[in-house]
Amino acid sequence: MRNLITPILVIILSISGLNSQTDIGIKASVGISNSISEYKFARKQSDNILYLIISLGSDKNYSVGLFVNKKAGNIFLQGNALVSRFSNTYDIQSFISDDILSGTRSETTVQLDVPLLMGVAINNFRLGVGPQLQYELHRSSELIGLPEFDDRGSKFSTGFNVSLGYDLGPIYTDLSLYNSFTAKGQGIYLNNEIGGFKARDRQIKFSIGLKF
Repeated sequence: MRNLITPILVIILSISGLNSQTDIGIKASVGISNSISEYKFARKQSDNILYLIISLGSDKNYSVGLFVNKKAGNIFLQGNALVSRFSNTYDIQSFISDDILSGTRSETTVQLDVPLLMGVAINNFRLGVGPQLQYELHRSSELIGLPEFDDRGSKFSTGFNVSLGYDLGPIYTDLSLYNSFTAKGQGIYLNNEIGGFKARDRQIKFSIGLKF
């Protein structure tokens, strides 16, 4: 991550000294998260199986916030601060029905997303790449209380963004693809052993921004 951020900071400082145009505005986006389904068993110390937990595939996500776009010639830099909300869904299949009810359980997360983009701008088109930093603001999970279940996930996470944009006067539009560096459910532990979900969160988002 440091290898990604350092050159971006150098270019930001370089462009700041040039005759550049800076736009500030609000942005809203909607998208879908897509990751493969995975399953893990929760066991007791005696190795008896308690239940099966399955991480399901796609979830919608919504974001709203601010953006700053700085352009010098055909080079642009864009920083965003977005509050995002999304849900993860898990299917529980119980092997001890008197203690655990089978069915679908969900968890909802609200987090701060900070995508940093750098790229080229030609005519009204923009193509940018860069890192995305994330911090969890709140999480509500129906998984809490399951036997042998423990969520030790970090509030911080990082990823990588690729974005294609088109500007219509004061209106900014973007189609972006985000790939997380951390696995979905990485902090989930079952019976003090890491759950081992390996699928990474991938998001496709469409955004509309309006500059002030």
